[in-house]
Amino acid sequence: MWEWEDEFSRLCYLDADMLLLKNCDELLGDRLCGGAALHAVPECSCVSGRSGGCPYLSPPAGAPPAHYFNAGLLVLSPCRATAEAMRAALAASDLASFAFAEQDFLNRYFAHDRGAAGAGPPCSWRALPWCFNATKGLYARHRGLCRLGEVRILHFTMAKPWDLRHPCHAGFERLNALWHAAFADPASLPRATLRAVLQEKRERESQGGGV
Repeated sequence: MWEWEDEFSRLCYLDADMLLLKNCDELLGDRLCGGAALHAVPECSCVSGRSGGCPYLSPPAGAPPAHYFNAGLLVLSPCRATAEAMRAALAASDLASFAFAEQDFLNRYFAHDRGAAGAGPPCSWRALPWCFNATKGLYARHRGLCRLGEVRILHFTMAKPWDLRHPCHAGFERLNALWHAAFADPASLPRATLRAVLQEKRERESQGGGV
């Protein structure tokens, strides 16, 4: 993607296990995604098991939140120089150290602003709001934050909805129903999403507004 400098000024990459629920045009605009080499949504470390505290806990438990993003959604500006520098960094890396494959590599590469230090293209990243990459893990651990009515893009991490025999679908039936609605008839997704949002709202009201 970083090689497509002549074709695109900005790209938005999404994993194949993501479902758009609302318009996301602002991801390609300067107001939300200007001024950094990469934009992404911070990972929920409650699920990933990474140390350093979860950025979605307030205040964070233990150490300050780790600077680590989920690579399911990336907003980037193609640059051949960056692509070449990434190849060199990958060739010099211990691939066995990347438990989450390209996600770990990208986090390591974009952890610091090398451009500011004069050692290559800018490599810093900036955080996007959680709603652009609402993972199932975030939904499970932070229900007070992750409300379906605010989700722009739903990310089916962990058990996939099309894997009908997977044993870990319990608790995610509402999310899986949205994927199946989109798969059966994309035009039915807005109505299915509205039903899910209203059902979630009724449940919160019956619980006295609790999370």
